[in-house]
Amino acid sequence: GGNGFEVTGANGDNYRLTDNQVHLNGGVFSSNFFGINFSASISNNNHLDNNNISGVSTITGGTPFTINCAIHLQPFGSEVSLCENTVDKAKYGLHFPGQSDYPVISENDIHDHSSGMRIENGVELGYHDGSGNRWLGSYVDWAAQKVGALAPSPLLPITVRFWVPESNT
Repeated sequence: GGNGFEVTGANGDNYRLTDNQVHLNGGVFSSNFFGINFSASISNNNHLDNNNISGVSTITGGTPFTINCAIHLQPFGSEVSLCENTVDKAKYGLHFPGQSDYPVISENDIHDHSSGMRIENGVELGYHDGSGNRWLGSYVDWAAQKVGALAPSPLLPITVRFWVPESNT
């Protein structure tokens, strides 16, 4: 692969990925390139904070950036803080491909991507109104994209909500 950092496994608490600079600069897109790939399950008190993750524009290929996800977060049953990160030039800036159990997502700077944030079908992240995320780039597809329904059924409340651009008032 081409990961800056990868955390997998289960039952490990207090992971800290903070204050890192990850720059992946190959010239061609790869679906295996991630700045941070966090997939630890059943883990408490985890922090992915104050990281700067960036790729570069591609020379050739079907996507304009070299890395798949700046931050790929799939921590089933885990508590995660994703705060004050800067992500730039990835297919997905913040990617939530599977259940993330309502992480804290705030004060992130989301620059140029195909999609600044992508939330896959079935993922529940909760409401993030006024959490200070900044949408600062241009997006080939979407600033933020939720695939599938906003709630598990029409009778249940919406399980994901972000405002783009976000107002902190």
